[in-house]
Amino acid sequence: MILAHTLTMSDVRAARPTEEAMMNEEEIVRIDRELWDAWNARGPERYVKLLDEKWVAESDTVPAPVRGRDGAREFMKMYVPAFPDLHFHVDHTLANGEFVVSRYTETGTHRGILDERRASL
Repeated sequence: MILAHTLTMSDVRAARPTEEAMMNEEEIVRIDRELWDAWNARGPERYVKLLDEKWVAESDTVPAPVRGRDGAREFMKMYVPAFPDLHFHVDHTLANGEFVVSRYTETGTHRGILDERRASL
């Protein structure tokens, strides 16, 4: 499955002491890469430490938007056991100002329960 994801400055914790300090494109691309690495390592704490409390994501696997670090942590804890061999491969990353877009390929075998959906195998 090939998908895309967008990350903005407001999605990540400020890497500098003040909120007014803007991250450059290189920094936000690095953080985006760390987010994917945290997913591949199945590390919810590693993942959420990079996110801002105002972070919001939507997924077709849950009925409502996922909000904040606690929501992201719970989403990962639900998703990873359902796909124990889950892996994200970032195909392309584009940065422009405060935005980063990643085109990625997600692979994994549905072996557990995900939002009341039983395994496909």
